[in-house]
Amino acid sequence: MSVEVRHKTVDVGINTEKVTGHVITENAPAEETEKALRLYYSLMGEQKPVLAPLSTGYSFDEKMSYRYDWIVGLTPIKPDYWWAWPTYTRDDKAVIVQLLIDCGDSELSFSEMLPVLSGLQPSRRNPSFLEKYGEMIRESAKEVAELARPIPVVPDVIKVGSNFISSGEKDAKRWWIYRFLDEEKSCSVVEWNIGRQVLDEFGPLLRGSIILTFHGTPKKEVPNIPISMLLRPRLAFDKKNDTILLPYYKELEEKGPVELSIQPSMHAET
Repeated sequence: MSVEVRHKTVDVGINTEKVTGHVITENAPAEETEKALRLYYSLMGEQKPVLAPLSTGYSFDEKMSYRYDWIVGLTPIKPDYWWAWPTYTRDDKAVIVQLLIDCGDSELSFSEMLPVLSGLQPSRRNPSFLEKYGEMIRESAKEVAELARPIPVVPDVIKVGSNFISSGEKDAKRWWIYRFLDEEKSCSVVEWNIGRQVLDEFGPLLRGSIILTFHGTPKKEVPNIPISMLLRPRLAFDKKNDTILLPYYKELEEKGPVELSIQPSMHAET
């Protein structure tokens, strides 16, 4: 196993009147007309996964499937520490987190599973999974005990249900996944679109995960060509129905991207 963590912190200056913004350069304060946010983002995952066969049953082998996690956090910077920056964001998507997966010339590919958004429970607004179903679980355990059977271990589905943020309540979407092709890199993008309600309910420190399995045969003539996984956090501000995305990702990546270099192989390292 070779789990690596990449992370970065930048300051973003935002003009709340014009709804424009930019990355603040090192040791340079924001302009007087601007407010400022500190943006932290990180990416974590296995750099040397084992290639898996492409299953005909759409099943994932746990030993050949790998979890990749991202964190994106935002906080106001003093002296304007308490300015209500989420009120300037779009209702439907306040934070956009993009994961670019570029297989390049490796002649490898991947399958994805279970892209999720996670958060500590109980949340500010809604009861946790165990608060909703705890009594039913307790009653079931009593019935099993009365029948002189061993009380079963709490299933993983309960643990999962208590950790993940639901994507919607009734007809309202709180967050959703969007997939597209990046124009410049011509690679796959998995995008988490996170509404303002999530920020209000769970706070502006966001966590997401995705499970990936890698497929193919590495090039013999040019071995060890890596797959690139790049994290892009963005903010969506609303001004007269126009979407303003900040910070501009090129400006961030010029200062150093948050990126993993993944080198799948036919066999696990010993």
